[in-house]
Amino acid sequence: MKTALMVLLATLGLFATPANAVDDPGWRPVELPQASQRDIQSERTGKVYRIFVSEPRHEPPPGGYPVLYVLDGNALFPSLAIQAQALENRPGPTLRNSVLVVGIGYPGNELYDFEARSEDYTPKAEDRQRLPNRESAPSGGADDFLAFIEDELKPMIALRYSVNSQRQTLFGHSYGGLFTLYTLLTRPRAFQGYVAASPSIWWYKDSIDRTLDTFERQTNNQPIDARLLVTAGSAEQPAADTSLSGAWPSDAWWAMPGIWSANSRG
Repeated sequence: MKTALMVLLATLGLFATPANAVDDPGWRPVELPQASQRDIQSERTGKVYRIFVSEPRHEPPPGGYPVLYVLDGNALFPSLAIQAQALENRPGPTLRNSVLVVGIGYPGNELYDFEARSEDYTPKAEDRQRLPNRESAPSGGADDFLAFIEDELKPMIALRYSVNSQRQTLFGHSYGGLFTLYTLLTRPRAFQGYVAASPSIWWYKDSIDRTLDTFERQTNNQPIDARLLVTAGSAEQPAADTSLSGAWPSDAWWAMPGIWSANSRG
């Protein structure tokens, strides 16, 4: 996957309407073919999620469609849905592949709901300390959010579409990448594929490293039937002479893996 291109396309906001647009009967909102959406409220988290689905045109293969679940659906679903449609419409039949793309987002017109995703995508950290004179975003809801996906969303999708339960992939970027890794390390059989783009592995004292230690003890280093792809940008690491001690300066967002804008929270 061309992760940087996907993120760029998503950031452009396929569904956005310019604030200074003038009403003109010749212009209409952009529509995404083969796509639909609905809002559902989770019993587990209590939140309302906007679910986007891109449905293949061809009949499902034996065993059902493979499924790609995409976090930050408001931003990332459009570009991934278009790529899935392009894959299905290749001229050579042997090159085609039909994939059901399911985006998980939040109600509203913003590309990212920073408060909601901060809570949903981060694991619990009982010893987490708050920074003085700074309001911290909510966190620690990863287990409940994963339960929503497993116990509520997946069954809903399986009722509507013919899906292959053994060919499912989770895609997440930044905090979403952190959640993707956390899911692999805590419930490795939830998906068969994991794509973590620029995962925020720096989050709170490298908590993902501690989760990895527990994973290794529980699995006794036995192979897991899953595939993992981790991507990172060339500018995500600090320079060799950059001091990592003390507090991060306010303009040092570029030095923190997984952060892609100065005002981003992961």
